Amino acid sequence: MSENNAALKLNGDNWPVWKFQTSIVLKGRSLFEVVDGSKVKPSTGVEEINKWMKEDAKAQELLVTRMEEGPLPHVLSCESSREMWSKLKTVYDKESVVSVHLLQEPFFSLQFDSSVSTFLSKIEEIKMKLKSAGEILSEKMVITKILMSLPEQFKHFRSAWESVSVDNQSLEELTSILLLEERCKSLENATALATKTSEKPQGKKCYICSKVGHIARDCYFRQDAKE
Repeated sequence: MSENNAALKLNGDNWPVWKFQTSIVLKGRSLFEVVDGSKVKPSTGVEEINKWMKEDAKAQELLVTRMEEGPLPHVLSCESSREMWSKLKTVYDKESVVSVHLLQEPFFSLQFDSSVSTFLSKIEEIKMKLKSAGEILSEKMVITKILMSLPEQFKHFRSAWESVSVDNQSLEELTSILLLEERCKSLENATALATKTSEKPQGKKCYICSKVGHIARDCYFRQDAKE
């Protein structure tokens, strides 16, 4: 498998990651200055002009072979790698900003509506989508979002978390403790249910013999006394 076939290809949705990765590759091959316009085509000198044109051709090849079919129409009329790069930035940088806003909305509006594990999975999913769009959520912001979204039954947990050393208040630590808390609650509920199920229902108690299961009128000892 060739390098370009294995490389990440631009599909529109992955622009921030593709842009970053492709920039690194171009810099590693000393082509990025041609692409971003820092190194313009010489106006004189056949050797210098030919060298620049070869570099530009290599850059164009690298760009188009790292793109899926969808984005290609945007660069069909471009005559240089700089034009291609500029066109892609014009199209996808704006879309990326819109995408970030659309992804931030569900993050801030997300509510705890099921289990801790499900809620944390949704948070992680939104985080990864935002990262792909070039937006990194700070750990403190994610921690605050989680704590503020916990239901009333976790009120004591929030208070306990505030007493934890600031150095230990990491997202990893919070996630670990919350999942442990959820498992403990599940075990407690299961134990309580099993205990309730195993308990025999209390019948009426006889005041003559103090035994359960019958009343004084039907008590054996009362009948025996009558005899």
